[in-house]
Amino acid sequence: MISALRVFFRSIGDTWFNLVGYSVCNVVVAVGAILLPFLIGLGMDAIGIHPLATIVVGILLFVIVGAPLLIGLLHVTAESLVYNERPEVTLMLRHARSDASRAWMLLGLEVIGIAIVLTVVGFYLSVNATWAVPLSMVSIVIGWIWFGTIFLAGPMMVRSEKGALTALRNGFVAFSRYPFFTTTLLIMALLVGLMSILISPLIVLITLSFLSVLLNRATVWILQKEGLIPKPEYPEDESPEL
Repeated sequence: MISALRVFFRSIGDTWFNLVGYSVCNVVVAVGAILLPFLIGLGMDAIGIHPLATIVVGILLFVIVGAPLLIGLLHVTAESLVYNERPEVTLMLRHARSDASRAWMLLGLEVIGIAIVLTVVGFYLSVNATWAVPLSMVSIVIGWIWFGTIFLAGPMMVRSEKGALTALRNGFVAFSRYPFFTTTLLIMALLVGLMSILISPLIVLITLSFLSVLLNRATVWILQKEGLIPKPEYPEDESPEL
């Protein structure tokens, strides 16, 4: 848990250090991934289209427009953290265009998985019978594993340059190796998301970029622990003696 807290607060520092660049990228992603589907959904609802159709269109727009932008944001964040440079919108859009197909596949699988998990958990929780209790617990554990897996799948795909299935596999392996670390950061990310709902300008201005930094920092920490990438020459809380 201490490592998760260090990663979280280090991510805050990284975001603050390049606040302007991350804010600009965040605005672009928020407009395409959140505001556009939301406004179109409001328009469909205003002209009397069935709510189910509105929800389906909103989800499709989120996947089609939002997925490439989110992957582009993860890409530009990873490069910004490596080279200590300001994230650029043009570079983010370039990555979004080149990785669109992989992003669609990954987010599509994640959305389908979330829908299945929520449906199964809701079904067993609604059954008022003794036999449903253990099945409810099992479905909740499976849901926990799935959310932990997809939490890391995006940055894993960015770093591996492979497809969605490989990213999900790598995310599952990383989560199974470090479940408490991942779960702690997942809970903190959810709290940040809830706070951003209450303070809505945060979603447009910085939340998505901060979460992108957090995901990349978490992935780097796991890969360093596994020896897949080199650790920094000096610990984060130390500096070389001159």
